[in-house]
Amino acid sequence: MELIKQYLDDYTDEYDFFGSVYIKDKNTSYRENHGYSSIEHGLRNNDKTKYRLASVSKQFTAFAVMLLLDERLIELELPINNYLPEQLRVDSDITVHDCLCHQTGLYNFYNFESDFIQGYDKGSYDKHKFFDKYFKSENERGLKFEYNNAGYNLLAWMIEHLKGSYESFLEESIFIPLDMTVEYNYNRSIILDLSTPYTYDGDVLVKAPYYNDEFSMGAGGLVGTVDDLVKWYNCLKDRKLLSQSAYERYFKTNLNDYCYGLINN
Repeated sequence: MELIKQYLDDYTDEYDFFGSVYIKDKNTSYRENHGYSSIEHGLRNNDKTKYRLASVSKQFTAFAVMLLLDERLIELELPINNYLPEQLRVDSDITVHDCLCHQTGLYNFYNFESDFIQGYDKGSYDKHKFFDKYFKSENERGLKFEYNNAGYNLLAWMIEHLKGSYESFLEESIFIPLDMTVEYNYNRSIILDLSTPYTYDGDVLVKAPYYNDEFSMGAGGLVGTVDDLVKWYNCLKDRKLLSQSAYERYFKTNLNDYCYGLINN
């Protein structure tokens, strides 16, 4: 543990690091917070600081899908269209499994050629306009791995269609049972203790560009604390909440060593 602490001290002396670290082994634990949650207000990160979980959010969406599997509401190898409203249907051969492991063949609108990043992503969210503009197939499904938020958007909409609310289903089925404080950062809510993201413009530290997280539903948009992630890790390690068969499927590796929402390495 001392070696880890020394490494982190050396790293933070050399580079800017705003965040929290928690490391635990059998006998000891190490916790430390670095940098600011708000430079403007002089607020430093602490144990209650909430951070944007970004694509770690995919783990929760995939886990929610496994809960639906345990309820026998879905089959992974069937077309996801079976579980989507008519207005949000894609090519009929794209399965739930394809969406979970990034093998849909759908257009990846997170690229420099698209007008999504730094343009469309800053506007008001309209699910159907968003779908009509970007959700089209480019390649045959199942042939290759391509990391793509579109599949996880579809999974969130599937959960919404089957359960009425993506957010409420995760809250009631995962966050409350695990005593987690995870919230949804959809840019309209005020979230206490939420850390402000910063980046560099050349050598100048600035606020990160605005992004409407509603476009990341299912793929991102969640915020939580370090302790939330510890509880989540323990849930996966101890195999809580799901059946054993669902856990085996959740952790099974697919193309590019990708499981469902996380990488096996």
